[in-house]
Amino acid sequence: MSILKIRLRACNPACWRTKLESRFAFGKLFHKPQTFFTDKHLSENVYVSMAPHLNNRLCDREWEAMDPNPNIHELFQYFSERFFWGSLGIVQLEWSKRMYTCAGICYYQRRGNAENCIIRLSEPLLKLRSRGDLVNTLIHEMIHAFLFVTHDDRDRDGHGPRFQAHGARINAAAKTNITIYHDWHDESNYYKQHVWRCNGPCKDRKPFFGWIRRTANRKPGKNDRWWAQHQASCNGEFIKVSEPEKKKKENTKKRKGSEEEF
Repeated sequence: MSILKIRLRACNPACWRTKLESRFAFGKLFHKPQTFFTDKHLSENVYVSMAPHLNNRLCDREWEAMDPNPNIHELFQYFSERFFWGSLGIVQLEWSKRMYTCAGICYYQRRGNAENCIIRLSEPLLKLRSRGDLVNTLIHEMIHAFLFVTHDDRDRDGHGPRFQAHGARINAAAKTNITIYHDWHDESNYYKQHVWRCNGPCKDRKPFFGWIRRTANRKPGKNDRWWAQHQASCNGEFIKVSEPEKKKKENTKKRKGSEEEF
């Protein structure tokens, strides 16, 4: 199927309504989808009334000053109604404090005959990025969720024609920058403060030159998927060369003879 045909189908709310109601009837979803998109719902959203002149420029810098720390659940509701015909009522959204390498992820869970969809956003990474990056990341994951709801697409890494068609549709409508991958290496490495380097031959080989950086204090070893290959081709030892400074605990005990005792 061509991308053009996919776009035409994506713009037909009745098509998604039929599919969603069918899936709910057969017990494939936890909750019945929320009411589908209407102009009334969209006009009542806080982001429509906040800056009407910016509704088609969701990553404009003016948003940074006006709404630097948006409520992600209000954003989600707005984007669901505007771009996905209000069809993401079953999707849960939450922050994650432990995601350091990816900005967002979409999970699919099965419980008996019912299924659930969860979007998690990285609090550590996104707090170092702009509001526009938060918007792009959230919509990226919402496209994954939408494809799960409408096409039963469970491929978390799938960025095929359907995904790209919806990304292009939203980018054109709202001047967003929805891409397939991010390149936030500096932000990710900021949290990877436990550093090791191999003293074997791999220290002179591309692309990593023996360096391993991690957020957790876990030395490279047999629990790593690549360990057996490393032992066979290098067999060097990983020596720790850097770690974060340890926080000093304040001494809260009172000293003998201190003024507080008198």
